[in-house]
Parts: sequence; structure tokens; C-alpha cells
Amino acid sequence: MNLNGFEKSVYLLLSMNIEQSIEVVQNLTTEEKKEIVQYSLNMKDINYSKLKDIFSHEKELLNEINLFINKKKNQELHVSNIHSNDTNKIINTVTEIDYKKKFEENIKIFHTIKLEDLFNLIKKEPLQVIFIILIHLDRNVASELVNLFSLEKKSDLIIQIFEYTETITQDKYKKYNEIIQYLINRYYFIISDQNKIQNILKITELLDNNDKKKILIKIKEKKIDIAKKLAPFLLSFDNLFSLEEKFIIQIIKNITIKTLYISLYDQSRELKEKIIKYMSKKQLLEFNHEKNKKIFYTHALINQSKNKILKQIQNIFISNDIKIY
Repeated sequence: MNLNGFEKSVYLLLSMNIEQSIEVVQNLTTEEKKEIVQYSLNMKDINYSKLKDIFSHEKELLNEINLFINKKKNQELHVSNIHSNDTNKIINTVTEIDYKKKFEENIKIFHTIKLEDLFNLIKKEPLQVIFIILIHLDRNVASELVNLFSLEKKSDLIIQIFEYTETITQDKYKKYNEIIQYLINRYYFIISDQNKIQNILKITELLDNNDKKKILIKIKEKKIDIAKKLAPFLLSFDNLFSLEEKFIIQIIKNITIKTLYISLYDQSRELKEKIIKYMSKKQLLEFNHEKNKKIFYTHALINQSKNKILKQIQNIFISNDIKIY
């Protein structure tokens, strides 16, 4: 049996005693917990009772497990009420129709997802999975999607399409549908997170940058995975001027002096001096060389340079016990 990382994790969790499993789960990120539950619900021969015990402290995930179990029980009850003489024939017919129908319905959902989001959703999947999705998508959508892949991946996909002679059986519809259903559920989780972030931004939009920083630091102390998601939205380029000395020096080392100069192009002399004082003689020489060129920089180029530095600030914030004054 070929198992991926999450499937192996599920079987490992269920093979341990409850205390050990709960301890492992507590060390996972929120996203990893969600993905393990999603894989569990799409796998065969799972001990749902033990799964519930393991995630008993995760209210949202426990509700999802209970909903799935109730739905499964209702389906089994419905099947058991079918007359015994016709049971096998009817179940097989319904199953065949359901697998293919559900597969097609899920592919339709893919057509409602923005192209870039769909690409990000499937790009790390195995070639066979990407290929199956592509051949069932609308031709124009599939073509645009292929264009987003690297040249090497494009050639692999084209070879796969050319050599494809297999008929999709009901068993394969079932297998591919499980994968696609997982991808859709994952997409909904991402959308859910994005909606939460938008709500947080509405709540915090009246706060000044200093308060936002303090809140983010407190969140990081309690929930690092949430802080990682919020950092790009609650930190700004202006945080550069209130970083500790060692982090300012680190940023100066990690970017080109030209990028730094352009990012400071529209800043006051006082703010520029806060950064310049941490430069080495060589860096200062390069900085003044850029200044003496007397080039006019557009807002777009300035913002592009600021975003490069903002990315550095975000990485430093997540990776260090940071203080922002």
C-alpha cells in the first residue's frame, strides 16, 4: 500500500495509546491538525471512536468528525433498509453512479476557484493527479493552468497526456475523487482563514502601528501558527525604524544597498539616518554612490523595494524573540 505522509501520520496516531496521540497532536500546527483529520475521514478502516478521543480538545475538528460519522451512519442505515434480494445489485449501481457523479461535481467546483488559487492548490500534487484534473477541466481553463507550470512540468504533463490510454474505472473514480475532495476541503479551509484575517483587519484598522505590533507579539507568545498568518497583515515597512540594532544590521546584510536606498527614497532625513548609522564603511560608500546617481524612482519601484524589506521584517519576527520599540 502506497501511503503519503499524512496517511502514515494517521495510522501512527491511531496505533499509539490515547495519551501519546494527544501529546503528538498538541505539538502540531492548526493547519497540520486539519489536514490529518481530512485525510482520516477519506481513509478506510479508521477507528472513528479513537479519532474522536484524540481530537477531543479540538472543538471545530471534533464537530467535523461527528458530522462525518453521523452522515456515514445514515447512509449505512439507508442501505440496510433495501430489500435483501436486490441489495448487492442496487448498491453497486448507486455506487458507480455516485462516484462518477461526485467526481464531476467536484471538478465543477474547481471551475469556480480563481486560476492562481487553483494552481497553488494542485501544483505540489503528484503528476498523475494534476493530469487527471487537467483532462477533466474546461479546455481553456486547463490551457491557462498548464501555462503556470515550469517548462519541465509542462513537458511532463504533455507526455502524460500523449501516452494516456487508460479507461477510468469506478474504482479509479473513487480514488481520484477522494484526492479531489481533500483538495477542495483544503481550499475551503484556506478561504476560511482568509475570511478570518479580513475580519481581524477590520477590527484592527483603527489601531495605530505600535498597538498592532504589541498585539502581534502577544499572539506569537500564545499561538505561533496564527502569528505567522497575521504577520504579513499587521507588520509594515515602518517597523524597520523601530527594530533592534542587530536586526537592522541583519536586514542591511540580506538585501542589496540599491534596494535599501530605493526603499528609503521617500523617507525623511531623520528616518534615513536611523538606518545609515548601522552601515559599514563599504555599505555607506555604496549607499552614497546610489544617492549621487540622482535617479528619480517611481512609487511602484519604491513600494517594490519596501516589500522586499517587509518580507525580511516578517521573517525576523517569526524566527526570533523580537522586540519592536
